[in-house]
Amino acid sequence: FEVNEAAEIIQSAADRNSNIIFGAVINEDLEDEVRVTVIATGFDGGGPPPPPVPRFDVEQRDRDRDRSQPRAPRREEPSRGRGPIFDQSESSSLEIGDDDIDVPPFLKDT
Repeated sequence: FEVNEAAEIIQSAADRNSNIIFGAVINEDLEDEVRVTVIATGFDGGGPPPPPVPRFDVEQRDRDRDRSQPRAPRREEPSRGRGPIFDQSESSSLEIGDDDIDVPPFLKDT
């Protein structure tokens, strides 16, 4: 009746308002061992809040960097018109014949 002992240990460690439901399965393969699985649900986040994370604004970082380091003048890049991304002159068409396609047996006509 080790399951009762395990349930008592869990009950003593849990909150006094918790609802504990337990069951037992006899597994002859375990011989003298007892395996206990605990599933806990219903946490409402009543624990301590996480420590605040300092917020570092991107604009503030840029201002701080501007004050600490001299900046080189920016070089403007020439604007590019929208054109094809790939050179289409080298493209080739791929022809696939019926012999190149594997049809699963359950789709074949019988």
